[in-house]
Amino acid sequence: MRCCTIGTSNLIKIVSSRNRKRLRKEAYMLRMRFGLDKIKKFPVMEFLELIMPQIDEEFMLVPVEDDDLKGRAAETIPAEHVIRVKQSVYDAACQGSYWARTVMAHELGHYVLHGEETVAYAHGAPDERVPDEINAERQADIFAAELLAPVHLVDETSDYLVSKHFGITRGMARSQMNQVRRVQKRKTVEAATSTVGFPRNHPLYVRRCVLDTIAFAAS
Repeated sequence: MRCCTIGTSNLIKIVSSRNRKRLRKEAYMLRMRFGLDKIKKFPVMEFLELIMPQIDEEFMLVPVEDDDLKGRAAETIPAEHVIRVKQSVYDAACQGSYWARTVMAHELGHYVLHGEETVAYAHGAPDERVPDEINAERQADIFAAELLAPVHLVDETSDYLVSKHFGITRGMARSQMNQVRRVQKRKTVEAATSTVGFPRNHPLYVRRCVLDTIAFAAS
């Protein structure tokens, strides 16, 4: 299977279902495995070049001439253990370009998520939308966002600061800030439901709130 970061296409890659919560967990576990769960700016290029070969001895990150990947910023070919990326995108990512970092995290997502999968290909219908949960490209997008800016670390008050601190685009920053608000809202509702009937100074109320706070980091 080839997974590409491309412009537009009617050909959609259908993969095993993964919702955002599962993708968030997989991204978090990858960070935690290598002691990166508390670091805001994920070192995506260092991870690809230094850590991925430890995970997969055959893995290669290969910059190629831009003309060799026309219409694509990069492509992932798990069967060949390779991520190929335009030289210009590789250079930009090494220099800290927010967009290029996102491209590389997206391709890493394909490699981590879709390496062992059987993929079905489908043409998108004009009046229907393939659910994100089974769309390979959307899975890689979400994985990249959760890897680069995990919700348990996002505590900034503006998309500018999130973008700067995590090394991501303003669009991704806004999206992840929205995810933080959703998680907080859900936890607030769950806490209110689970502690109903207990006064705020009751031990069970306090214990429940502490547990909810701990669980937030893994959400």
